[in-house]
Amino acid sequence: MIMLKKLLFITRIALSENLIIIAGTHVVVPLILIAWLLIFRSKTKFNWCLKVLVIGCYLFLFYLVGRWSIISVYFRYLMVVFYLLTIGFSYVWVKDEVFWDSKSWFEWVLTVGFGLAGIVGAFLVAVALSGRMNPDRPIELSFPLKAGAYYVINGGSSTIVNNYRANVYFTRKKLAPAVQYGLDIEKLNRLGMAAQGFLPKDYKSYAIFGETVYSPCNGQVIEVIHDLPDFNPPDKDWLNITGNRVVIKSFEQTLVSLYHLQQHSIMVKPGDWVERGQPIASVGNSGLSIRPHLTIQANRSSIWGPGVPIVFDGQFPVRNRIIIKR
Repeated sequence: MIMLKKLLFITRIALSENLIIIAGTHVVVPLILIAWLLIFRSKTKFNWCLKVLVIGCYLFLFYLVGRWSIISVYFRYLMVVFYLLTIGFSYVWVKDEVFWDSKSWFEWVLTVGFGLAGIVGAFLVAVALSGRMNPDRPIELSFPLKAGAYYVINGGSSTIVNNYRANVYFTRKKLAPAVQYGLDIEKLNRLGMAAQGFLPKDYKSYAIFGETVYSPCNGQVIEVIHDLPDFNPPDKDWLNITGNRVVIKSFEQTLVSLYHLQQHSIMVKPGDWVERGQPIASVGNSGLSIRPHLTIQANRSSIWGPGVPIVFDGQFPVRNRIIIKR
């Protein structure tokens, strides 16, 4: 269990918000691995298959869990195209080679090492895929944004696709079960990025800032916070975690909360009844927010009660899912 926690912790570091780490793990390392497969010819088909497995696990893992909106989601698909083309070209060179040949001790060490790397990669891919499975007893909500391509930063039910689940697994904080199914959503521009540039410090550079938020359910507004300031990234309000927020009690007796709203943008007040699709606020960057985005979560009994999974139009939103709204 300790080794598992260390492995998942290292994976979370690789998925940090640091631009250098993102560029290295998402682009530079994949290109190096693809070049290795293409340029350095394998002596046997077994060695070639092992290379394909290890590289494939790495690329598929970051395809599922990477932070692509920071550098452009188009890189995500480009890496897959490069990998598939490289498989085709490299196989031409080994198709006439034997499947297996005797190995020196050094070659055995390399083979075992790459085999273990493949097993670790396959395990992490399985963890990521498990987070895409629809959970039990979710609440069906309407997507709270319109007119654009929206990107799920955090969402899912496993630790490496949803940082809120990682809070439950790694920290066991008292409030962690409440946020375990929380969702973070960004908007993509035409370049497939969340902002104009790489992690700019002006909140107005982010595509989602100022977007109208619509009520995701029918219900009654029970709480509103509207006067907290918006911050330029990477500044945060550590004293007001949720920032400006609207909390709606749905007809299913579930509390649906929308966080990090724009200062003075909220159009409803406690006691108001709202309908699905009714404008209620705008997206901001208030509270403990990494950059402009919308957080939505659902809870039983209170906003810090047990978290409830959310589905939009029958689909469970997980990291890297793109939701297109007209």
